[in-house]
Amino acid sequence: MIFDEKNINCTAIVCMGLDHSIGKGGKMPWHLPEDLRYFKEKTAHLPLIMGRKTFESIGRVLPDRPHIVVTRQSQQEFQKWSQSFPNPSNQKVWTVSSFADLQDLKNSEIFKTSLTTQQLDSLTEKNSFGFFVIGGAEIYRLAIKENALNKILVTEIQSSFFDADTHFPKFDRGDWKQISASEMLTSKTGLQFCFKEFEKLKLP
Repeated sequence: MIFDEKNINCTAIVCMGLDHSIGKGGKMPWHLPEDLRYFKEKTAHLPLIMGRKTFESIGRVLPDRPHIVVTRQSQQEFQKWSQSFPNPSNQKVWTVSSFADLQDLKNSEIFKTSLTTQQLDSLTEKNSFGFFVIGGAEIYRLAIKENALNKILVTEIQSSFFDADTHFPKFDRGDWKQISASEMLTSKTGLQFCFKEFEKLKLP
């Protein structure tokens, strides 16, 4: 199945350094509380798409956000493996094997009926970001390769992290338009950063 971006709106959200660094040893190589607040605000009530390693590194099911894990495991196998992870809001975790599977998942009644009214309203809102892709690097790379993204929200730290071992994939800036950028900000931790938003250019 080919991913059809007309039917599904996907947005990548990422915090990265100037060298596209996003991780070291399975964790972020910085502490930026302002980005955590930004992530929480932007993704509220919306489905999160992630790889199994990212799910494992988070260590729990985030509240009020449907979780969709891209994995080769079946739904049953994954549920058995993940049942030990804290899930205070009893949020269901779904699995897909590719971004193309999102279309079937979004249209399935079992998925729709699992959502709260607020989640369903957020997902179907015209100007909503829809599904959020939150990593890791391989999932970002797969999303770009499968042409699954409509937008990319970047928290750009004004530093390079040379000891990082994980990076956000390079993407052709000619295919994207920067539609917003915040002023340069300084975190209470001392890091300088800004928020940028990119939108995929429509093919003629």
